[in-house]
Amino acid sequence: MSTQELPGVSFALAQSQQNFQLLELPDNLLKLLSSPNPPLLHIKSKPAPKTSNPLVQQKQNYAVLCTPTETYQLRQVHTSNSVLLTQPVISPATPNDIPVPGISAIAKCGAVLEVQPITDSAVPVLQDAITRIWNCERWDGDTVAGFSGDSLQQSRKQLFADIPFSDEQCEHAWTKICAFEHENQPVQPTLPALWMYWRTMFTTTVAEGIDLTAQFKTGDLAKTLKEEEGLWPALVTAIVQHLLPDDQIPDGDWAVIDRNKCIPWVGRNLLAAMNSHYKAPRPTAEFLDLWRDALPETWREDAVLEHIQGDYILPSDTTIAPKTRAATTLRAATTVNAGSTSAKGPRKWHEKFKATRRTEGKSSDQNKN
Repeated sequence: MSTQELPGVSFALAQSQQNFQLLELPDNLLKLLSSPNPPLLHIKSKPAPKTSNPLVQQKQNYAVLCTPTETYQLRQVHTSNSVLLTQPVISPATPNDIPVPGISAIAKCGAVLEVQPITDSAVPVLQDAITRIWNCERWDGDTVAGFSGDSLQQSRKQLFADIPFSDEQCEHAWTKICAFEHENQPVQPTLPALWMYWRTMFTTTVAEGIDLTAQFKTGDLAKTLKEEEGLWPALVTAIVQHLLPDDQIPDGDWAVIDRNKCIPWVGRNLLAAMNSHYKAPRPTAEFLDLWRDALPETWREDAVLEHIQGDYILPSDTTIAPKTRAATTLRAATTVNAGSTSAKGPRKWHEKFKATRRTEGKSSDQNKN
């Protein structure tokens, strides 16, 4: 509206004020929304906390703006300046007068809604949300397994709707903690359970001639482990997906275990399992031997403490323990409630593994001769 030839611009305050909220977008989000194919955005928040304390409710009950891959915090910032939203108007004129252009303030905004990117991890939030915990331990052929915590009457997709992070960040956190669905309900395993599953997976693949350092079919491995060892295919698949190289699609049937991910992951889980079972520091040499025996032959030399730096302490010159007792699980809870079972495994893992080792040793000696 050009007003250069006018001595002034008439300004008026509309009698009926409209409701507006100014939204301040960061440059990258503005560019994304201005693209030819902008993504669908979602506003998510945590469920209201079960507490009557208003301070706790105010701290935990906040909303975020999510793209498919990123999360932004919405924060209302108040301003002491007068921010008016205006629109052009044409003042009424008599038949002999020229209409006079003007401006009318239709709303006053005392606050701006800022959008700031969130760089926090979704893992702690997801762990708090998944209250059903699976614990499974097997030592010398004895298996102790069971659930603890309340079961969530919702699917994985429904759970993500209440996690204040983007779907991609929720998926990454899900893979990070090896969560899985059992009876269409989210479950997270303890670290000792992950160690037991891995140990059984590894010894079975050695016995079956499956090379984890090369490509293998995840579905075939999960089926074999279910039939021979009674392992849940969903958790087997979750472990494989966690150990995939970063550039491999998790949904593919063919998989290969990433060496740099697997070696420290196995060591941390073993240390947590030993601490959970023995409730005391263990000989460092024993820990290192078990760690090496749970890795492919060409990876054994990499089972060194430097690869789990920061996750252990050395109570003495000859013993080792997790840095914190909380490390024995992915959550603080460590007990297994009623409903757990104790039974002999289909085959004792250590006997099967030793037999396989002996066979490999004889083959190696024959080749030398």
